[in-house]
Amino acid sequence: MRTMKAPAVAVIAVFLFSAAAAAAPYADAAPGDRVLLMEVQPFGSFEGVSVFNYGPSAVSLGGYSIRDDNTGKEGSIAFGAGISISPGERLTVVKEIGAGDWFSSREGVLSFGSPGITVTGSFALADAGDDVYLYRDGSVVDAMCYGSKAAGEGWSGPAVKVSSKKFFLRVGATDTDTAADWIATNPGFTNLPFSPSLLFDAVVTPFLFPESQGEPVYRALESAKSEVLISIYQLTSRNVAALLCELESRIGDEHVDVTVTLEGHALGYDMSTELTLMRAVSDAGGDVALINDGIAGNYERFSYFHNKYAVIDGEKVVITSENWTTGNMGPGTGNRGWGAVIESPGYAQYMRSVFMSDRDPSFGDIHPLLEAYPDSKPATGLSYSPPPAVSSPRVPAEVSPVLSPDNSYAALRYYMEHAESRIYSEQLDLSSSFTVTSAGSPVKWMADAAERGVDARFILDASNDSGGAHASEVNLINSVTGVHAAVIKGGQGFSTTHNKGLVIDDSVWLGSVNWTPNSFDNNREAAALMRSAELAEIYSGWFLADWAANAPAAGALTVTCSPADIRTDSKVAFTVHGGGAGARYEWDVLGDGSWMESNAATIVRQDLPAGDHVLRVRAVGTDLYAELAYSVSGGSAGGGEGTEGGYGAEEGGAGEAVDYRLIAAALIAILLAAAAVARLRRREGA
Repeated sequence: MRTMKAPAVAVIAVFLFSAAAAAAPYADAAPGDRVLLMEVQPFGSFEGVSVFNYGPSAVSLGGYSIRDDNTGKEGSIAFGAGISISPGERLTVVKEIGAGDWFSSREGVLSFGSPGITVTGSFALADAGDDVYLYRDGSVVDAMCYGSKAAGEGWSGPAVKVSSKKFFLRVGATDTDTAADWIATNPGFTNLPFSPSLLFDAVVTPFLFPESQGEPVYRALESAKSEVLISIYQLTSRNVAALLCELESRIGDEHVDVTVTLEGHALGYDMSTELTLMRAVSDAGGDVALINDGIAGNYERFSYFHNKYAVIDGEKVVITSENWTTGNMGPGTGNRGWGAVIESPGYAQYMRSVFMSDRDPSFGDIHPLLEAYPDSKPATGLSYSPPPAVSSPRVPAEVSPVLSPDNSYAALRYYMEHAESRIYSEQLDLSSSFTVTSAGSPVKWMADAAERGVDARFILDASNDSGGAHASEVNLINSVTGVHAAVIKGGQGFSTTHNKGLVIDDSVWLGSVNWTPNSFDNNREAAALMRSAELAEIYSGWFLADWAANAPAAGALTVTCSPADIRTDSKVAFTVHGGGAGARYEWDVLGDGSWMESNAATIVRQDLPAGDHVLRVRAVGTDLYAELAYSVSGGSAGGGEGTEGGYGAEEGGAGEAVDYRLIAAALIAILLAAAAVARLRRREGA
């Protein structure tokens, strides 16, 4: 197999060490002495602990020891004076080394039997919980506590949570001796932190699927001079494969090395056509490997290798929401999605490092194509045909990298919570766990932004929503939040809204991250946050065109109330039906001419005066209008009328405003029940 031009192991080491070195040195050490606990791996036969030198100078570990409790009654590992650790270096000590075990078989690992390592007592790390201490000359200089173990000396607050036999890694920006310094992570995760200040200067070419037919992707690939690295979930376009073969066939200084990392076990997908295309690329000289194999018991870093990007010559990145399939990368009906060609050496080198780390074979989940499918046959008759030219602007911008499982969830929350004017979100999927009432839901973050006056609009795909789950979710969002939401079954020229894009103020989020826990926490995903007012206007124009073309048409208005038996002290939910997605309403609750405007379809009133009334409601900007006659009797409602503790919405008007989150529990229960039935058939997928 062809060797990559830059040694992968060296690139990965520099990349990971530079990320680890972001942690600030702790305050208790002597000048030049900055050694801290870095990794704790308690599971299996090859358990152990790592320390890392965060300081500027080499440190002799003579006088240092690691203990698995702070009483001296259990075990300890003492280092001899002959063992030292250089700046930016990790040293791991394990019970024993296993040839097939990632943690113990790496470079920089010593075992209990190694020279200079003295073990006393029984040093053993309990799976369910334990505490680990780094001592220097008899004093605690660092501590780590996980699972069920209570905190001891040098540690504050709760222990680090145990998660699915993941090992523990220090990621805190400072040594706080709390759980904030640590995460539970899988071997091979890059664990890159989110930072809104990490920005790369760039020039961006935006494009739209399927209208562009992928033309900017082809042009970027055609421009390659030395190297193309492709990291993707699906690549089934014959034309793309033909171009990759052509790049590999170039001679001399024009030759381009093509390296492809591809999901090896795509969800519900027959890979036979894709394998023939990749075999043709491999036979032309390309380096093709699959990540994941779907075989139970085999280690896989990611649930799905779901990103869609390419790094070209270490200078530009192509990133898309769409897979490089025949429908998306040629004429015909493809998906609705967004893409960008980002010219930025800094961002490209960042993503190149991510690519090399993911490609590292030492974790056991990378499978060269010819080893995984030695009997595969190459596709024949491949011939590259350049697509029709598309006019696309080149726009100056700043770009911030976003990755799953590293930081996409934290990044999305940050940008939404800081939104000031608009959030436009167009999504393929929405997890059943991301309800409008969940504090950890992106929909809730949008709703909170809408309460601040942000124009929040949400498009959700309905092309595969045969059970009506997405329609129910959108109805709920429109009923109890200030977010305007619509389901889209497709548009002119596209069948599936496969996008995962957002416009937030003057920034654009573009990439492969779906709104599911799996996508945030377990998949490999890539997105880019691009800051540019001009770019934001381009992508928001595309969003609003889909919104206008697909939002349901306004219909006749009707209005209902709950409960039907209204007393003077009742909480009453009035709900209007109709008006279309994004409609705003004006309400005259008592029919006395006191109109108020609301962007929600449900409002709440309490302490209504006794007597007969006529509620009037109209959709703003239309001639749609409805009335509801109702009566209020004196006396106590007696509780249990069906609205207590629910959700509603109210803005302005006569009387005291009531927080919309105080009503309509019955409405939520009905809508969620309908959605739950439909979701039983759904798997939380890529």
